[in-house]
Amino acid sequence: MRKALYSVAGVFVLIMLILTTLLFSHSGNVFIWNQFSQRIDALNGELIDGQLMSGWTMKNLSWQDDSVYFYAETIRLSWQLSALLDKKLPIQLIEIEDSKLLLPSNNAEPSSPEDDSSASPLDIPLDITIEHIRINSFKFESSVATVDLGSLSTDAQLVQNKLTLNKSTIDQLHILIKDSEQTPTSNSSQPAADSPITLPPMHLPIPIQLGALHLTNGIYHQSSIKEEISKLHLSFNGDSSQINDIQLDIEHGMASASLKGSIDLSGNYPLNASLNARIHKPFLEKELHGALDGEHLTLTASGDLAQLQLSLDAQGPVTANLHGSVSPLVQDFPFDLILNWKDLNWPLTGTPSLISVNQGNLSLAGSLQGYDIQLNSGVEIPRQPPIHVQLQGAGDLNQLTVEQLLLKEPESHLTLQGHLNWKESIHWQGKTTLVDVNPGLWAPAIPGKLNGVIDSDFTLINNQWQVTIPTLKIKGKLREYPVNVSGKLMAKQASNNPIPIALTVDKLFVVVGKNTLSANGELADRWNMKAKLNATALTEIHPDLSGAVQGYFNITGNAQAPTIQYQLKSPQILFQQFNLTEFQAEGKITQDKQIHGQTQITLSELLTDDLQLNNLNIQASGSEQKHQMTLSAEGKPISGSVNMQGSWKNKQWQGQLSHAALNTPIETWSLEKPLRISVDQHLNAKLSGQCWVSGEARLCIDDTKLSDQKGSARFQLAQFNFKRLSPFLPSDTSWQSTLSAQGQVHWLDNEPSISLQLETTPGTLSSGELSFDYNQLKLLLNFQNQRLNSSLQFQSNQLGVANVNVAIDDIQSQRKLSGNLDLSKLRLDFLAPFIPDISSLDGALSAQAKLDGTLDKPRIYGDLLLNQGALTTNTDIASITDLTTRLKITGNKGVIDGHMMVGEGKLDIGGELDIGGELSWQDMPLSGNVTIKGDRIQFQYPGLLKVKVSPDLQFSLGKSMVLSGKVVIPWARIEIQDLPKSAIKVSDDAIIISNDSPEAEQDKAPFNMKIEVVLGDDIKLDAYGLTTNLEGRLLLTQETGHSLEGNGSIQLIEGRYRYLGQDLLIKEGNIIFSGPLKSPYLVIDAIRNPIMVVDDTLVGIKVSGTVTQPDWEVYSQPVMSHQEQLSYLLRGKGLEGGNNSALQSILLNVGINRFGGVVSTVGEAIGFSDVTLDTEGSGSDTQVTIGANIRPGLRLSYGAGVFTAISEVKIRYELMPKLYLQAVSGLAQAVDLFYQFKIEPTEN
Repeated sequence: MRKALYSVAGVFVLIMLILTTLLFSHSGNVFIWNQFSQRIDALNGELIDGQLMSGWTMKNLSWQDDSVYFYAETIRLSWQLSALLDKKLPIQLIEIEDSKLLLPSNNAEPSSPEDDSSASPLDIPLDITIEHIRINSFKFESSVATVDLGSLSTDAQLVQNKLTLNKSTIDQLHILIKDSEQTPTSNSSQPAADSPITLPPMHLPIPIQLGALHLTNGIYHQSSIKEEISKLHLSFNGDSSQINDIQLDIEHGMASASLKGSIDLSGNYPLNASLNARIHKPFLEKELHGALDGEHLTLTASGDLAQLQLSLDAQGPVTANLHGSVSPLVQDFPFDLILNWKDLNWPLTGTPSLISVNQGNLSLAGSLQGYDIQLNSGVEIPRQPPIHVQLQGAGDLNQLTVEQLLLKEPESHLTLQGHLNWKESIHWQGKTTLVDVNPGLWAPAIPGKLNGVIDSDFTLINNQWQVTIPTLKIKGKLREYPVNVSGKLMAKQASNNPIPIALTVDKLFVVVGKNTLSANGELADRWNMKAKLNATALTEIHPDLSGAVQGYFNITGNAQAPTIQYQLKSPQILFQQFNLTEFQAEGKITQDKQIHGQTQITLSELLTDDLQLNNLNIQASGSEQKHQMTLSAEGKPISGSVNMQGSWKNKQWQGQLSHAALNTPIETWSLEKPLRISVDQHLNAKLSGQCWVSGEARLCIDDTKLSDQKGSARFQLAQFNFKRLSPFLPSDTSWQSTLSAQGQVHWLDNEPSISLQLETTPGTLSSGELSFDYNQLKLLLNFQNQRLNSSLQFQSNQLGVANVNVAIDDIQSQRKLSGNLDLSKLRLDFLAPFIPDISSLDGALSAQAKLDGTLDKPRIYGDLLLNQGALTTNTDIASITDLTTRLKITGNKGVIDGHMMVGEGKLDIGGELDIGGELSWQDMPLSGNVTIKGDRIQFQYPGLLKVKVSPDLQFSLGKSMVLSGKVVIPWARIEIQDLPKSAIKVSDDAIIISNDSPEAEQDKAPFNMKIEVVLGDDIKLDAYGLTTNLEGRLLLTQETGHSLEGNGSIQLIEGRYRYLGQDLLIKEGNIIFSGPLKSPYLVIDAIRNPIMVVDDTLVGIKVSGTVTQPDWEVYSQPVMSHQEQLSYLLRGKGLEGGNNSALQSILLNVGINRFGGVVSTVGEAIGFSDVTLDTEGSGSDTQVTIGANIRPGLRLSYGAGVFTAISEVKIRYELMPKLYLQAVSGLAQAVDLFYQFKIEPTEN
C-alpha cells in the first residue's frame, strides 16, 4: 500500500514536474507552441523567448484562414501571472511591430447581432493594469477600407469593471475608404413614410474613461476627398448609454475646431453640444481667394434627434446667424430655419465691393415634402440705385413655385412669377412684369421709364433645350423718346444644323424715337429670315451717338444651303471721338457645295483724336477654293494698301499676302516679296519668310510657326537711319547713326523666351550748336525661364563710358534683382535740350555700383559722383558752377556730400538718406537727413530781384518731413516796376467758379518747416515809389498741410516813399508778422521831406493795422486843420487864404493816384501797352499827362494844363536799351536825345 502511494505520489510529482517544465520554462513553452502550430494549419510563428509566468516574445506570428489573415513580425508580452492569486493581472508590456490584418473581399457580411440593448454589464473578476501598449506599423485592409497606422502608444487600467485610458498617442494614421457599389435597399425594409425612425439604444459593457487621445498627422481619403488632420485631441467619460465630458479638438489646414458636450445613446439620443471653429485661408481658397480666412463659427445644439434646436453664429468676413430646429428622426425631415445677416459684401474682403447685400433674412419652414421660403433683403451695386428684394415661394423635392420675386427701387419695380419643376425634366414657366423701370439707373446715358410684360418658357429634356418667349410687350420712353418693343421669340437646340440653334422670330418690332428695327422669319429646316434697320436719328438711341444708318439683312434657303444678303449705309456716324463719313457695307454670301460670295466696305473718312483715314476701301470676293481681298486707305499718320489671296482645302486655309505697303511717320515700308500663310483647323499657322523694306532699311522675319501652345519667330533689322526719328525729336535736334537689330521670340505652353540685340553705328547727336559723337551704343536683352538679363554698353570720347548690367530672376513672383552699374565721366551736356527752361548743362557723372534685393525693394551698393557740374537757366534765375556731389549708397541707405557755386557764393550739401518701404514709381518714401550750407550764393529774377543768400538748413526725411535751420540774406536788390498779376488781390465779394483752387494748394507744403530768416545790412527795396533799406528777423513755421506762418518783424530803414505824388521820408517803419504771412501788421510813420516844406512845419502820415484794412491819419507840428495838413503834405505849403487852385491841385493829385490804375486797364484793353496817368509840374504849371506804348519802343504821351489852356504832345523812340530820342510839341518845340544810367554804391 505504501509502495502504491509512493508510486502515485511519484507519478503526481512527475506530472507536476512535466507540467511545470512545460508551462514555466522557455523550452517547455516552445514545445507546447510547436505542438499547437503543427496541429493548427492556420497558425504559424516562432516563440523565441519567455514563458507563461513572465511573458512571451514571438517572431513572424501569423493566422490565416478563409475569413481573416493576421501577421506580426514581432510581438512582445510581459506580465506577472503570479498576481492572479490576488485577482490581479499586471501587464507590463504589449508591443506589436510590423503587423497587418486582412479581411478577404469575398467575406460574407457579418450577421446582425441580436439586440443586446438589455444585455447585462460585464463582470470581470480581475483587476487588469497594462503599463505600456505599443503598436508600430500596423495595416488593416478590407473590401471597405484600408487603415495604416504609424504608431500607437497607450496604457490601460481595468479596475472594478471600469476601463481607464490615461494617455494615448497616435501618429501617422491614414484611413482610405474604398469606392464600392451600393446595393439598393428593398422597399420592404424601409419604414413607413409617416412613422418616425427608431434609434437602437447603445450601452457600453463597462464604464470607459478616455483621459487624452492625441492624434498627429492623420489623413482621411475617400474618392476625390482627401483631408489631412495635423492634430486631434479627444477625451470623454462613458457609462452605459451616457457619454459625458466630451472634448474634441481638431487642427486642420482649412479650419480649427473645438467640440464640447454630452450625449445619451438611448431613446432619441438627447444631446447638448457646442462647437467653436475658426476658418483658415485654404478653405475654398480657389473659389473665394482666401476671403473667409479668420471667420469664426459658433454652433450650439440641444434637445434630441426627434427635435434638435440649432443656433449658428458667424463673425468675420461674413456676419450672420442661423437658428431654428430640425427633426432628423422624422421621415420627411421637418425643419424651421431662419437665417439673418447684416451687410454682406462681394468680394467678401477688399475694396471696392462689387455687390452689397444689406440687412436681411431668409426663412425656410416645412419639410422635404413641402416647404415655404421667404427672402427679404436690400442689394446695392456701386454706381447703381439700391434695390429691395422680396421672395415668396413654396416647394418640395421636385418643384419650386415662385409666388412673387420682387425687385424694387424707390420709383419702379420688377416682378417675377413662375413655376420650376425638375422631377423628370427641367421646366420653367414664368411671367416678368416691368413697372416704370428706369434704365438710366444702371446706364445714366439712357434714362426713361419702361412698362411691359415678358412671358417665358424653358424646357431641358435629355440635354435638349428649348426657350420660348410667347409674349414680349414693352412700352415707355427713353430720354423722352417713345419706345415700343413687341414680338415673339423661340429658340431650340438643333445639333444637325451648321449653327446648333433653330430660331423663330415672329414679328419682332423695336422702335426708339425715329429709329426702327423689324425682324421676321425662321432659321430651322427652312431659312427665311428678314430684318430691316431704319435709324434716322441715332442720337435718340444714345447721347454719344449721332447720325443715321439704314440697311437690311436677309437669309434664305435652308440650313445646308443658305444665302445671306446684307446692306448698311450711313452718310455720317459720330460716336465719342470717332467720326465716320459716307460709310457703306454690302455683300452676298451663298453656300451650296462651297461658300462663295462678295462683300465691300467703303468709308470716305474716319477721324479720331490720333488718326485720320480717307477713302478706306475693303473688298473681298471668291469662293472657298479661291478668294481674294484688297484693302487701301489714305490718311495720317498711317496709310497704305494690302492685297491678299487664299483658298480653303483639306481643312486648311492657304494664302499669300501678295502686296503690302504702309506709309508711316518713319517713312514707307513695303513687302519685298509675297508672304505665304497657312492655317489649319486647329489654328496652327505657318508664315514664310518676309522682308519689309524702306529705302536702305530692311526688317526681315524668318519662317514662323504659330499656335496657342507654341511658336517662334526670328527677326533682323538693318540700315535703319535715325533721321527717320526726326518727327519725334526736338526741332533743333538730330541723330546721325544707323540701327541694326536681331532677335528671337519663342513660347511653349505659355512660357515665353525673348532675345534681342540692338546696336548702332558710331554716331552724332546734335542740338543747336551742341554736337556730341559716340563710338558705341549697344543693348542686349534676354528673357528665358522667368529670368531677364539686360546689358547696355555706351562709349564716347566726348560723353564718357557707361556699362549697365541688370538681371531680374523669377520675374512674376519674387523678382530678384542683381547686376552692376559702371559710369565713367559720363557728360551731361546732351541732356540740356530735353530739360525745360535749361539753357546749358555741364558735368561729368561717374558711378560704380552693384544691384541687389528685389525689383520692389532694390538695394544698391556703390558710389555716385558728379564733377565739374554747371547749369544755367533760360530766365537767368541762377547760375550754378563747380558742382561736385558724391552719393555713397549701402543697401537702402546713402550718405551725400557736395558743394557748388551759385553765382559767386558756395553751397555745401551733406547728409544721410535711408530708402525704406516699397519702391514704386509713384511713391518712394525716404528717411534720413540732408544738410544744405551756403555762403552768399546768388539768385536773380531779371527785372525784379537780385539776392545773395547764406543758408544753413537741415532737411529730415521720413514719414514726417521737417525742414529747419537758418537763412541769412546779407545782400539783396529788389526792384519792382509792376505789380505781378499773382499779387493782385481779388475782392472779398467776388465769386470765383473753378474746379480747384491752385493758390490755396500752393500755400500748403507736404512737410513741416521751421526756418529763421535774417536780413542783413545791405538789403535795398525799390518798388512802387518806395525806396528803403530792410532789416529784421522772421521765423517761418508750417505744419504739414497747413498754411505758412511767420513771426517776427521787418524794419524799413532810411526809407523814402512817393505817395500821392509827393516825396515822403519814413521815420519809423515796421512790418510785424504774427500768423499767416498774407496778414502782417503795419506800423509806419512817414513825413514830407522838410526840404520840400516852405517853413518849419512838420507834416506826416501814420499808418497802422493790417494790410487788408489799414488805418491812417495825417498829423502835423504845429497842430492845424485837416485841410491845411493835406496842403502841407501834398504841396509843402498851406492853403494861402483859401486858394481854390491849390485845393484843386491837391484833389487832382489824389484823383490821379486813385484812378490811374483804371485808366491803365482801359488803355490796355483797347490795344495800348504800359498806359499811365500822372501829373507833372506844380502850381499854375500843373499838367495831367496820359501816355502809352503804341508800338514796341515807341511811346506817345499827351499833357493838358489844369490851370492854363496849354497842351503838350511828346513822342519818344527807344534807339537801343537806355538810349532814347524824344520830340516835344507844345508852347515850344524841341528834339532831345536822352541816355539813362544809374550809379549804385559798391557792395561792402
